Amino acid sequence: MQSSMPVPEDLVGCRFDVAVSKLRNISRSKASDFISKGSVRIANRKANKSALLLSSDEIIFDDLVGEDFAENSCKNDALQDESQQKNLQNIQIDIQIDNQIDNQIDNQIDNQIENLQDNQQNNQIELQLQNQAIEQSMKIAYKDEDIVVVDKPIGMAAHQAQGWCGPTVGEALEKRGISISHTAGDENRRGIVSRLDAGTSGLMLVCRTDLAYEEMKKQFANHTVKKTYHALVQGDLTQNKATIEAPIGRAKVSDFRFTITPNGKPAVTHWDVLERFGQATLASVNLETGRTHQIRVHFTSIGHPLVGDSMYGANPVLAKKLGLTRQWLHSMELIFTHPRTGKVIRVESNYPSDLQHALEAMRELSK
Repeated sequence: MQSSMPVPEDLVGCRFDVAVSKLRNISRSKASDFISKGSVRIANRKANKSALLLSSDEIIFDDLVGEDFAENSCKNDALQDESQQKNLQNIQIDIQIDNQIDNQIDNQIDNQIENLQDNQQNNQIELQLQNQAIEQSMKIAYKDEDIVVVDKPIGMAAHQAQGWCGPTVGEALEKRGISISHTAGDENRRGIVSRLDAGTSGLMLVCRTDLAYEEMKKQFANHTVKKTYHALVQGDLTQNKATIEAPIGRAKVSDFRFTITPNGKPAVTHWDVLERFGQATLASVNLETGRTHQIRVHFTSIGHPLVGDSMYGANPVLAKKLGLTRQWLHSMELIFTHPRTGKVIRVESNYPSDLQHALEAMRELSK
């Protein structure tokens, strides 16, 4: 005699021995023993104890499979419906728990996305306010119909470039209603004949007319424009005045750094000592040429990087003592011949507050 039953829904995918153990309320080892003897089997296919049950399977039980099994079978046949009901209840509980967990995870993800969007929006607003503050801090040092000289703050680029999302001199001028030459120069450098790094403050000349652009471009190319910077360099310069003449080119190790290289463009820097502090020296610097990072690269090449210039190896400890977060470099004076009138124009600037504070702190340290 034998009996059979379809695989209960809650046991589909379950191991054969585990299912038999649950259905007959016997130990798993006892169930495995019955399966190996063939006393419990699956109709129409061979299945060992580790076989996974299919919904189409039918389980066959022999009635006379031993005393223990017979007793348990009698007991469990009566309790089979109750056991299956409990199993279904457990499955429903598991499903409810899974749904609750899924809902919690979905809510957490939604909250994270919402917080991220809020943070991005807040960051965008903060960036806009910061850019506006930088634009508003830009001063007009000189202006006529052909030329405008701005006193550029740090955090502002001369013109748009790849990867730059901050304010630019050209955009800041246009927002103030000050027109610049739009037909002279590259698309992103309209009216720009010389520039300052975003981290360098001070005077910068911009052309408002095509006439001014063409004439000033010649003056800068012929090195007739006098550009004077003040730079605080690390260490004690051994001479009171000197000239650094060394070609500058892009460094192989970085797209942003420049270095002294035989294949670089000619570069000439003249400097005079203004004040000595032992750990640092304040120098007046005149550029004959206008290479990118020229002052920074030239002083680094003689072992005296600008204070605060981490890109070129400055000591961060000294910069921290001075409360400095950028290179100590400021464009102090521009002297040029006016492109229309031929008059000599001289424009001067003062130190911004961060450089003034750092200089005063340097004086205190040197006492």
